[in-house]
Amino acid sequence: MIKPKGYNHSYDFIIPFGVFFWVPFSIFIPVRNKDAIIFLCLYHLFLSIVLPLLAFMFIRQVQWAGILLSLNNTLFHILFLIALFIGLKGIVEDWTRGR
Repeated sequence: MIKPKGYNHSYDFIIPFGVFFWVPFSIFIPVRNKDAIIFLCLYHLFLSIVLPLLAFMFIRQVQWAGILLSLNNTLFHILFLIALFIGLKGIVEDWTRGR
């Protein structure tokens, strides 16, 4: 968490290529959803470059960086849930085709 001086609340710093990467990634592999795997990898690569820069700028009292960190936190969780639903949908479709 990042909480610079003068701010009432802290901002979460989500680590790219953490659990929010590996859970959908491990679901996409058996389903063979290559497009989703590529998107997920590129998104986390982008985050691994941009998030440290935004965090550094926010610590240096750049207010819009804090807004982007907060927005990223929300989008990150939304994309994680969408990735889970897409992966689970693929698993269910493969399972029903196999029967």
